Amino acid sequence: MAFKVGNNVIFDNSAILQSTTLDEVPGNIIQAKNITTTNRIEGTVGGGSNPGASDGTSLVAINFTPLRSTSSLWLSTSTISIGEFSNSNDVYYAAAYYDSTRIAISHAPSTFAIWVNNHNAIFVSLNKVFSSWGTSQKTIDLRVGAGNGTGNDTAVNKDVRYPNISQNSEVAISILEFA
Repeated sequence: MAFKVGNNVIFDNSAILQSTTLDEVPGNIIQAKNITTTNRIEGTVGGGSNPGASDGTSLVAINFTPLRSTSSLWLSTSTISIGEFSNSNDVYYAAAYYDSTRIAISHAPSTFAIWVNNHNAIFVSLNKVFSSWGTSQKTIDLRVGAGNGTGNDTAVNKDVRYPNISQNSEVAISILEFA
């Protein structure tokens, strides 16, 4: 652990590194972007068995510009709920992409067997560290979908029984950049 005092960065072992900026210390966070979305989906979502960047349905898109081309990025989300109100598909997932590159994907393929009438319901989050793509702005697209193709009667981040209740329907997304 390190902290900055004046123009010095002091480590927990009391070693002093002369520096003018804390972002020069490897492993420190140099940028953080946090957003919260209340976007919801009810109805049909696309998908596929090996989903790509254009499969599924976009829940939220976030623009991000890394400060360094050599940094590491960490994408993290709070829990995303995906369910269905009829047995229209299986293996729902949440995934994040920039361009055609998959950053992360999470699904729970066994969940159809434990719910009434084989309705799927999953609760997933994304947590992935990956290398910076450079210093240009890219759009990170958080997508949801059905693993076997199109999922009809799908609810994402939405309670279909009590649709007017919104206090529990936020998804938080954080992108951290490390030196």
